[in-house]
Parts: sequence; C-alpha cells; structure tokens
Amino acid sequence: MASKDSGLPHPLPEQQFLRSLEPTASASEDVGVADPVITSCELIASYNWLDNASRTIVVPGAPPKWLPPATLQRLREDSGQYYRDPNAARYPRWPLAPAVQSIYALDLNFPSREIDIFCCASIWGSLLASVRGEDRTFRFGMHRIANTVFLVRKPNHPQELIENVRGYGHTFPEAYTVWPAIVKGSASHQRIIRYQFGELHCLLRFEGDGYLEDQVPEDVKRLLNNKPTGSGASVDDQLGRMNMAERKGTEHLDDDLVVRLAGTPVPQRAIFDLKTRSSGSAHTVESENFLSRLWTNQTPNFILARHRRGVFHDIDIDIVDAQDRVQRWERDNCQSMRLLHTLLKTLVSISPEEKWSRLEIRRTGHGNMELWSETNEWAALPQEMQKMWARAR
Repeated sequence: MASKDSGLPHPLPEQQFLRSLEPTASASEDVGVADPVITSCELIASYNWLDNASRTIVVPGAPPKWLPPATLQRLREDSGQYYRDPNAARYPRWPLAPAVQSIYALDLNFPSREIDIFCCASIWGSLLASVRGEDRTFRFGMHRIANTVFLVRKPNHPQELIENVRGYGHTFPEAYTVWPAIVKGSASHQRIIRYQFGELHCLLRFEGDGYLEDQVPEDVKRLLNNKPTGSGASVDDQLGRMNMAERKGTEHLDDDLVVRLAGTPVPQRAIFDLKTRSSGSAHTVESENFLSRLWTNQTPNFILARHRRGVFHDIDIDIVDAQDRVQRWERDNCQSMRLLHTLLKTLVSISPEEKWSRLEIRRTGHGNMELWSETNEWAALPQEMQKMWARAR
C-alpha cells in the first residue's frame, strides 16, 4: 500500500483496502482485440464555463478562434493563479455533472446504456502513463451507474492550482485567440467526444484550446461570427437564467448548476491543441508527450509556438495537421494500447458486483494501482442525474 509520504491524502478510516492492480501486467489474455485502436470518434456535446462567480455553463458554447495579433508584440510572462482542473474548481462535488448536463441539453435521448466508460482526459492520460511504467501519482473515484463506469478525478483540493507557473502558456492564447461574440465572457471550453477503443465504448471530456477557422464549414462560421444584440454584450448580459425544461422538455437535473443555451457545435476537425516552449527547447511536434495527448483527445491539429524572450515570431509558430503522426504513434505503441485496453476492461468487468461498484483508485510513483472501498457519501453524479442516466435507453 502507498507510503505515508506519497503526496496523497490518507484513506479515511471507513475505507478498506481491497486489492492491487499491476498496470503493466501482461495483456496476453486480452484476446478480444489483438491491437486495440481508437475508431469512430464523434463530438457528442460541448459547453463553456462563464468567467463569473456563479456556476454557469453555456451549451453548446464554442471554443476560442485562432487569431494572431496584427503586429508583433512581446508578451508578459504568466503570473497569477490558474486552476489545474476548472471543472473541479467550479463544481467540486460532481466535476463530471456539467458534462452529463450538456449531453442531455443537446440530446434528451442519448443512448447512455451503450457507454462503458466516462472519464476526463486527465484520468485517461494517467492510466496510459501507468501501463507504460511511468512515474505518475493520482487518485480517482470509480462509480458504476447502469452500464457505465464513471471515473472522476479526486484532487487533494478542488481548487488545486498549477504550481510554479512560468512561461507563456496562458498569456499566449490570450493574445493569439479570441472568444466568438456569441460566447463572449467565457473562461473555458469543454468538449465531450465518443469513440470506440477496441471493444470499449468511451466518453471523454477534455478542454479544447481553440479552433482553426479555415477548417469550419461556412454555415457554422456564420453562426460563430454573429454578434449578439447589444454592443459588446457577453453571454451573461444577453441571456437570463434558463432551466432545461424550457428546451425540448428536458429536466433541470441539478438546481445548483445554471445552464444557458448559446453557441454552436464546432466540428472536431477544426479543434487544435496548443503548447508554448522557448526557442531553445528540444520539443518538436513529434514529441512523445504531445502525441499521446493528441491521441487521447483525438485532436487533429497541433500548434507549437516557440518564443524568444516573450516574442513569438511567425516562423517560430508551427501549425500542423497531426493526424498521420498520431496514427503512427498509436501503431508504434501497440503494446501500451493492449495494456491500457486490458486495464480498462478489468475495471469495467469488476464493477457489476456491489462490492466493486464504487471504488477509490490510487497510485503512487511507479507503484501498482490500489483499489479501496469508497465512502457512502461519495458519488460520481447527483442522485437525479444518476436516475436519468440509468433509465435512458
């Protein structure tokens, strides 16, 4: 079991250690799929967090648009405080609930019983790192609701901040992207995609950094460029509170979460992931950690921007279609794919038993994953949302 200096909080007295899982165990018995790969990726829902004190999401929202400034400028370095997980920070009790709410806002008849796993990109990346034998410490809750295993991050503190902030990872997107007028006042764009990984049907939530306008259909482009009534008006100014019953007869599943309807879905083909590095950095668009992230999120475009003391010259900004690189990375890492598939299938297979239906999963460093019983108070979703997910077709 984890040592006292693991960096994770101690399990509560009522929690019991159940068993260990070795992430790097052989996948030879996983004969269902020889080389599992990701297929059939599609956008299911999206939402924006508004930059205000209330717990407000805008569905479907829209990501910021790539729009470099007209003149070259020296950016200031990052400063201030940045949340590691905006969903946990803004909605700490049920970080996945806004994602579920956005799905039902767009499709009341979403076939939830077809889904095996629902998690965020951070957990998927942690599990991938584990099967690759990498040093990764994490803790998350697991809750089976109907046919779906929900995996939910459990940070040491919901408002956990990114430590040792430096560089230009925040000031660069502030200068080189712009929120569409229809979602002005947003703080973050969250996307929920569905794909099949081997035999498993998965939903994954991740933060979209932005979109490339030349990859967006003309009809969507027109919607994104429409300006709301009132000069400079934000979503918060334009829309009054609207509960879900006002659209499609859907249910407002959690009164503590304000849901507003604005924006338009932006196709996954247009989405990019963005990283900044210094001009002397050895990182390239082929770097392992970049490709694994793009694979997890199934994000086709990648922007790598290098700076010289805060100045980003055009020649130092690479905008690439990374799809071929990601597919090659997936083929080259087929053993890791098999191990990850085996691990996920193990979590799905044990969850129908009541003893295993709610767990806390922990890992420290290079160690094994530990499965602990969960407290009675913890759940992945609010009660009404659980019922709706379970009774969906």
